[in-house]
Amino acid sequence: MNNLQRHEQQYWRPQGWRTMEQRCVPPYAGQEVAAVTGRLSELPGLVDAEEVRRLKAELGAVAEGRAFVLQMGDTDERFRESSPRHVRARMATLGSMSNYVGFMLDKPVISVALAAGSYAQTPLRATEVVDGVTITSYYGEMVNDPSPHPWGRTPDARRMLWAYEAAQATLATMRQCGLRVFTSHQVANLLFEEALVRRCSSTGSYHAASAHLLWLAAEHLGAGSAYLEFLRGVDNPIGVRVGPELSASELLSIYMALNPRKEAGKIVVMTSLGSQLGPLREYVHAFQGAHAPVVWMSAPVHAGSMAQPLDAAMAEVGAEVERTASAHLTEGSRLGGLHIESSRRALAEGEVDERDPAPAERGRLFEKTLQVCSKVAHVCARTQ
Repeated sequence: MNNLQRHEQQYWRPQGWRTMEQRCVPPYAGQEVAAVTGRLSELPGLVDAEEVRRLKAELGAVAEGRAFVLQMGDTDERFRESSPRHVRARMATLGSMSNYVGFMLDKPVISVALAAGSYAQTPLRATEVVDGVTITSYYGEMVNDPSPHPWGRTPDARRMLWAYEAAQATLATMRQCGLRVFTSHQVANLLFEEALVRRCSSTGSYHAASAHLLWLAAEHLGAGSAYLEFLRGVDNPIGVRVGPELSASELLSIYMALNPRKEAGKIVVMTSLGSQLGPLREYVHAFQGAHAPVVWMSAPVHAGSMAQPLDAAMAEVGAEVERTASAHLTEGSRLGGLHIESSRRALAEGEVDERDPAPAERGRLFEKTLQVCSKVAHVCARTQ
């Protein structure tokens, strides 16, 4: 660790986010949180510092146009989906898509799975009304149960340990598959994330040991964000998902807060802009002017959009990716990757899901995911 890094990190601690705005922290009750997070802090990290550094180096190659990144999976994982059968099916899909995209683009593809950690969410409101009863909103299985019952929605700190175990089981199966995959999830439950921060004995740097790449949703990018405060001190690559409402100066300010040394491969900007290309051009110009290396990704598929009819979903996704890739090309930039969120129902082919009201559609939903990825690869190939 150099002197600048020491200077930066002496003003950062894993628990420093607790002094910031905390509207999205689950409303746990009682003293059990301290016992659970204390236990988590003693357990082995789910990923290690060397793997984190390796991903950052590979993302640096993406920023230079020498590789491409495919980030794909489910942003609302359930514990029971950590079964070997389910994980193997998901990894087979990601592996096939990565190989296909790599063939189409004639360059290495870095596979990043939205897996082994997407057990937490940040609802827009702390409570919701169901059948006239006010209950706690769903924060992901790491916090409470999705069923709309008061007793199931009560936050339970022990679920953080269950999430750790599910992630550990998922990672074990992923490593057995022989596919070289990194993991990623949205930062949501900072109590869990803080408990899994580890410090590298050789460099002295901190890293979040819950996943290789952590990403932030647009609603967590405001001034005084506890999420930004937490992430600015970890060595992991950081994804920032943005929509058209964020200005170029605001995005560049967020970048500098997270990456003041302008380290290549550190920041991934995931744009969800629909048909609005004006903000993207402004983003690109701002980063070019600041000489700030960045990985640009298109995030056209939201978790809920896969419920659309097949043709409509493919047309919408393909159009946004094509517009995004073409805009980068026009502005002297490059699209470096794709972020694809699969549907809550688009599970592994043949997997039984009792929550699915139309089981006969599962195969079609799985096929839809594959066809969307194929469309994306064709679109990107034409604009490389």
